[in-house]
Amino acid sequence: MIGKLVRTFAATLLAAALHAQAPQYVGSAACRHCHAEVYGRWSKTRMANVVRDPREHPEAITPDLSKPDPLLTFKKEDIAFVYGSKWKQRYFKKAGDDYFPLPAQWDVTHKIWRAYFVRDGTDWWGPH
Repeated sequence: MIGKLVRTFAATLLAAALHAQAPQYVGSAACRHCHAEVYGRWSKTRMANVVRDPREHPEAITPDLSKPDPLLTFKKEDIAFVYGSKWKQRYFKKAGDDYFPLPAQWDVTHKIWRAYFVRDGTDWWGPH
């Protein structure tokens, strides 16, 4: 009897393990239901909003992209996400399943475009 119970339990565990999904990122919003108060405070911080999708949050793009500038070689439609808002903003395009920095960043403090180039091995989104 105990042997059969152990085999049944082991088989159940094995079946559950085989059908279990691999762990995956669920996003910050998954915490909202159990931690509403903390999530509410956190969601208003700069850290929570450092990376924004301009399709969901058009206000995330600080500069006026319609004003011509020699450094501005991309359009709003090219921007997959915006990084930053206080001192500078960087813009990324999506290519396949990856993201790449666009060649200009907005200097929020001085309200001017600056060239942006990532040397290999110098930033988290550059090749290492």
